[in-house]
Amino acid sequence: MNAGPGQYDPDVGYKLRGGKFSEARPKTDVDWVIYKAERIPGPGQYELGGGPGSKGGGKFSTARPKTDVDWKIYRWIVPLKPTT
Repeated sequence: MNAGPGQYDPDVGYKLRGGKFSEARPKTDVDWVIYKAERIPGPGQYELGGGPGSKGGGKFSTARPKTDVDWKIYRWIVPLKPTT
C-alpha cells in the first residue's frame, strides 16, 4: 500500500532537529598516565612468585668446540684417510 494525498505531513522534515555534540570528556595523556599508575602495585605491595630462576640456576656448558687450529688439522687429516 502506498500513502495517498494528505496522508502524510510534508513539513515533517523541517521539524526534525539535528544531532547533538558529544559531551564526553576523553582522558588526556596525563589522565592516562595517572589512570595506569593507580593500577600498578607499589614497592612491597606484591609477592615475588616463581620466575624463570625459581627452580635453581642453569648450568655452564662443558662442551669443547674445535678451535681454528683444530679445524685446520682436521681438514688436513680427513682428506688423507682412504676412501672405500
